[in-house]
Amino acid sequence: MASPRMEVLYPDESNYVLMVVTGQALRKHAYLAASQAKDILATTKRNHLLVDLRGCRNEDKPANNFFFAKDDTQKAGLNSEARIALLVEQEDHSHDFVTTAMRNAGFNVSIFREESTAISWLTQ
Repeated sequence: MASPRMEVLYPDESNYVLMVVTGQALRKHAYLAASQAKDILATTKRNHLLVDLRGCRNEDKPANNFFFAKDDTQKAGLNSEARIALLVEQEDHSHDFVTTAMRNAGFNVSIFREESTAISWLTQ
């Protein structure tokens, strides 16, 4: 299975960073994305992240999602005060469990199925 592809964009005059992820995702890929997100947010002095997962399905086991949320996010140094919006396809529920696990670990993360709603939540 190939690693997912990540592209980072900085929308003009916004307070968030956009990370577009395509492909299949596993815990090790999520760890790399979290580490990259931490660095990008620190460098840009932004604290809001829109992760576009419309082209990416979470293919991992629930246990790996749990340990990603509980352990890997801290090892990666992801700021629990960051506001993280996950944008997914209407019918994609593959990211639901990891989102709940991240919330339980103290992260301010939510899933959205409409881009405008996600951006509104990030910029409020």
